Amino acid sequence: MTEDIDHEVEDRSNVTVAIRLKPPEDSSEDFKETFDATHTTVTVRDPLSRGRSEHHFRFSRVFTPEHGQEPVFDFVARPLIGQLLRGFNSCCFAYGQTGSGKTHSVFGEGNAEKRGMLARSIEYLFEKIEELARSMEVGMAVSFAEVYLDSVRDLGRFYVEKHGVGQPKRQRGVSECAIDGGHGVADVNGRRRAKTSHDDMDVTDTYLNQDLEIHESPQGLVYVEDLSLIPVSNIRDVLEVANLGVKMRATYETRLNARSSRSHTIFTLSVAQKSKNTKGGGIIASAVNFVDLAGSERLARSQSEGRRFQEAVVINTSLSALGKVVLALASNHRSHVPYRDSKLTRMLQNSLGGNSYTTLLATIDPSVRNYEESLNSLLFADRCKNVQNKPVQSASSEEGNSQGRTVRILMAELVELKRKLEMRPMAISPAIGSSSAPKSPQHQQQHQQQHQLQH
Repeated sequence: MTEDIDHEVEDRSNVTVAIRLKPPEDSSEDFKETFDATHTTVTVRDPLSRGRSEHHFRFSRVFTPEHGQEPVFDFVARPLIGQLLRGFNSCCFAYGQTGSGKTHSVFGEGNAEKRGMLARSIEYLFEKIEELARSMEVGMAVSFAEVYLDSVRDLGRFYVEKHGVGQPKRQRGVSECAIDGGHGVADVNGRRRAKTSHDDMDVTDTYLNQDLEIHESPQGLVYVEDLSLIPVSNIRDVLEVANLGVKMRATYETRLNARSSRSHTIFTLSVAQKSKNTKGGGIIASAVNFVDLAGSERLARSQSEGRRFQEAVVINTSLSALGKVVLALASNHRSHVPYRDSKLTRMLQNSLGGNSYTTLLATIDPSVRNYEESLNSLLFADRCKNVQNKPVQSASSEEGNSQGRTVRILMAELVELKRKLEMRPMAISPAIGSSSAPKSPQHQQQHQQQHQLQH
């Protein structure tokens, strides 16, 4: 990795597209009558045409039901963390019909083989930070937003409210540090509550009615005003932000999915790096987004009513807006890209056709009854292959540009970590310390706990 970057490096990169087929709910169903899948191709047959109507697709990677979480992370997310540490922005987002495995792929369940791309990415990122410790100082912060009924809400605020600004984080057991794929429940008043072992946090009316504003800087960076940016120093901090947010996310039972996510979520890891060896060198600031889109659903099938009907209409409308953006970006003669048609597309503006390396994971339920939805997802994914981004690697100052606030927060965290390291070398995550330092029994125990998280 280049330690002192004082110029911009622009690359051109098409969106990478991967497909993931989930196991059919009916284990006796032979989905291969409808789907043929190889390492990079998918053929889907109309079940009503008796094989006369086929659609052929080629993608960067196709995962069949036999593939677990690890190979999905290795192909989709691991390269994006590499780009993050090189100073490039990156994004992965999961797209597909409701119940096709998007949330499972991104967030996963538990701390073993079922943990998803986000947890594995956090573990991998801290491994790489430990390797960089000799030459680079690294600060990190996270944010977590959801778009529900086209309103932007701050899922990170639950971590902030629980711990307070500047409050020391309570150390927790390793078993509590994986991302919990479970969801909050609704009480009789319709308020969301988190299933936490320490607190029962009711969601206030302030959060339910929250709608943060989206702005664009003079440099073209789209950001959410007043979204919590939370400094973090170890794996536990990051995973707890994710856990609390996932539990408070708008999730309800529908006819098609017992745990249907009714909002789009964007979890962002922001990193600032500064060389220890170069005086006056620039700060490399970059971010990676993990986007879990709410699933599309046909209202005739879901038979949603009342609030669920309203949610489905807004979800389908925002996904339709996303499709129009992709169609415009993939066109050879594009003139106008309708990013402003929805808040979702506005927030994804930097990741689609902008300054980012981007990978789409399209999740498919290959059951015969889902043929139409699966075909639509594959057609969307096929169009995404033609979207070209322009990722830029650059050094940032601590102020005076569009990333100034983020960089200042990250560098303040970096200074605080250095202070802790000098006063209590073993008090923070070993991922921040030097890998060459002798390990005390306490340090070895911390390292063993981190190793358990990774395995």
